[in-house]
Amino acid sequence: MKKKTIEKRKREKKKRIKEIFLESILYIAIAGIVIFLFAIFDFGKKWDSIKEGNITFIAVVSLILFRLCLYFIPGFIGYCIIKPIKKPETKNKKILLFIDCYNIQFFVYSLVLSLYELFALDYVLNVDIFTKMDSFIFILGFIISVFIRHEIPKEEIEQLDVEESKK
Repeated sequence: MKKKTIEKRKREKKKRIKEIFLESILYIAIAGIVIFLFAIFDFGKKWDSIKEGNITFIAVVSLILFRLCLYFIPGFIGYCIIKPIKKPETKNKKILLFIDCYNIQFFVYSLVLSLYELFALDYVLNVDIFTKMDSFIFILGFIISVFIRHEIPKEEIEQLDVEESKK
């Protein structure tokens, strides 16, 4: 009995790792598309002009729009793709799935950011897409954690943990 439970947990862990890996590829692809679309219209030069003191409305709005798209669209698209597959029944499970999508997205971003800085790509490529991302990830994670703690009663979170362990 105990051996079957251990094997089942190992299978579940392998399945979860596979899911995270596939979601990671999805989020990298979506982020790549967002970056590519903004690069086609050469917004990078407009954003560089902001650093030089030449602040224009289009440059500021496009930079804000770029960051919003880069930070929020991949997780939302991931949620829209994963929701029909996992089929969460309750509102709380939908919220937890939504948060899980963003957790994985920002995990991937953090991993990319650490590799980006480790290999000094910001100096080599002279691109600073990720300069403010680390503080944004930290702040958003904190806000989401506080929001979720207040949104979902502790008893229901514990009940979800119990239900998962029974499967």
